[in-house]
Amino acid sequence: MKGCVVMYALFGFLAMIATVMMIVALVKPKWGTFGKKPEWNRKKAAGLWLAACIVLSGLASATTPPEVKQAQQQKAAQQKMEEEAKKHVFAKNYGFTMEQTKALDEALESVGIKKIKDATKQGAHDYVLEVDAGSYTPDKNTIHVFCDENNKLLAIKYRAIALWNDGKPAHQISDYIMSTSEELTVTRKSKEMVKKVLKAPKSANFDSGTFKYYKSQGIITLIGTVDAQNSFGAMIRSQFKTQFKEEDGNLKPIHFTFEGNQLL
Repeated sequence: MKGCVVMYALFGFLAMIATVMMIVALVKPKWGTFGKKPEWNRKKAAGLWLAACIVLSGLASATTPPEVKQAQQQKAAQQKMEEEAKKHVFAKNYGFTMEQTKALDEALESVGIKKIKDATKQGAHDYVLEVDAGSYTPDKNTIHVFCDENNKLLAIKYRAIALWNDGKPAHQISDYIMSTSEELTVTRKSKEMVKKVLKAPKSANFDSGTFKYYKSQGIITLIGTVDAQNSFGAMIRSQFKTQFKEEDGNLKPIHFTFEGNQLL
């Protein structure tokens, strides 16, 4: 290990010397060759030292001790983190420190929110956000962040619902936001359930304009209407309500009401 450190230091020192000599050769080619190759031009003299610099830098890199590599990686990661923190909307616009923006991002991620797109200060310590939560991205200006006078995070809310409070997540954004995939699945399964209780399922005409979707604490509710023939062949409109909850990765029905009669 000691020999490795010595070689690393030696090659690093020689690479530095080669860099200096390359600059010297660009200024005065004769000096760059110590007067032994007076016929060499700048390009040739500097090129020699450039090649030496590359080789010596490579050798220095190859002999870098593990603890030095680790320190370099940590420093690079820290610098990158600091640069990213400076670009953060809360750092740029509201004076949050790197630690404060990191704490905010971690809290948002813990409730299923991936990224802050924009933030607007509404009160003394109330910020309304535009965010990215993938398939469960909420409407603009429905996520609120509350901090104290020292920018310490107090709560994250979706509308009036606390997603993060008392230093920990209380709910996921996906508990209250329905994805496109979920909407399609709930709609398809609800229609299938309704058709099974109709007298003439082939005559069913679902009025999607009346469909209302709600999601609360992971339960999706659909209320809608369907026009279908009754026993006498007349078209009548009926109302239905279905509820679904995710179990083992699938949305399963937990409630079904048709024309005021609870069937599930």
